[in-house]
Amino acid sequence: MTAQPAPAELKRLGSLTIRYLPDGVIRAHPGHAYPHHAHLAQAPDLDLLDDRGQLLLSVGALLVESPDFRVLIDAGIGPRTITTPSPDPAIPAGAMTGGELLDSLATVGLVPSDIDAVLLSHLHADHVGWITPGDTQEQATFPNAEYLMGEDEFAFWGRAENASRLTAPTKRQYDVIGSRRRDLGNGESPLPGITALLTPGHTPGHTSFVLDGGSGTRAIVIGDAMHTSAEMAHPDMCWTGDLDPQAAIASRHALVAELAEPGTCAIGPHFTGTVFPDA
Repeated sequence: MTAQPAPAELKRLGSLTIRYLPDGVIRAHPGHAYPHHAHLAQAPDLDLLDDRGQLLLSVGALLVESPDFRVLIDAGIGPRTITTPSPDPAIPAGAMTGGELLDSLATVGLVPSDIDAVLLSHLHADHVGWITPGDTQEQATFPNAEYLMGEDEFAFWGRAENASRLTAPTKRQYDVIGSRRRDLGNGESPLPGITALLTPGHTPGHTSFVLDGGSGTRAIVIGDAMHTSAEMAHPDMCWTGDLDPQAAIASRHALVAELAEPGTCAIGPHFTGTVFPDA
């Protein structure tokens, strides 16, 4: 089969409703994405490859609603395309393309001002793209939202040597986040039913989120701690963008253990086909 991005889809966990809102896709050559483990991602039974043999990843945001709040987990890549250069002339360049998130939000009857907070797994460009509506606009897309993230994440991207990285947030995105920012420590619950789970390695402050609406089942939004289902089966795989590979491997193993606990399921925002693999 040919890989397909995840569609708009919904999951209910007691008092929480979780919707995946598509924004775009990432295409990456397996040999670039997984320099040492491309063969694992190319396994035919995983259906991770498009018709050109490139990995196809979903890009979007999760809308989490309760009777008391509406929040987004991450904010897509926005109305832009970012080409990721290949380190090998024999391997085609990849690309991250977005632009659909606000239309996806509108299909569920909401506008940006309805969002109370944006929880950020980390500050890579494909997770903060709609913090502002474009690369040059000054206004915040979500005017009433505060921005919550792992304790070390904001400081890391504020350093000059990191701000110039291809996957860094723009200066305007960074400033908007900083204007209404709240840092999250491991185990903190910023809202009822949502708990921060620090999963560093992909970035220093990368954070997953545990969602528990009191139904007897909890879900872990794994963010970029795992990009594809291949990493769930093989947690020693490293994505090319993992800044601290050993810490990333440790976080993946810890997540595999958490996901093995009774009544626990995964939500993989970059996963191919569905972001709710346990549905």
